[in-house]
Amino acid sequence: MLSRVAQNLYWLARYVERAEDTARLIGVTSNLLLDLPRTAGAAEWEPLIYITGSHEAFREHFTRPDEVSIVSFLTGDLRNSGSILSSLVYFEAYCKECESRSDEDAKVHRMLYERSARARMLLEDGLERLLEHEDVRV
Repeated sequence: MLSRVAQNLYWLARYVERAEDTARLIGVTSNLLLDLPRTAGAAEWEPLIYITGSHEAFREHFTRPDEVSIVSFLTGDLRNSGSILSSLVYFEAYCKECESRSDEDAKVHRMLYERSARARMLLEDGLERLLEHEDVRV
């Protein structure tokens, strides 16, 4: 029983931590760029795809590393297993899987599943609106 609980906690925490770390990198970079000239933007975003270890996957789908493509790849691109959206999807799927393991777990995992699904939908909606506002086609 304890090893199962530990495994559940490990995977759930891993997905949350990955999403949080990616969001923090984007936030710090955004704040940094507020103090720099507007022309500095593209060069300042590129290190994020290397920091997250997703540069090879990024190069498979994008030809040039600009702010919009990097931020969209790191936040809402399901082709990037480390994106915030992917982490939410993995978290959601793992909660759904754990929900059926025991009656004790069912209530907690159902609540986690529902909340992560809601967070994922809000993120998807926000990203769609942002891309539409910026007139970006992905």
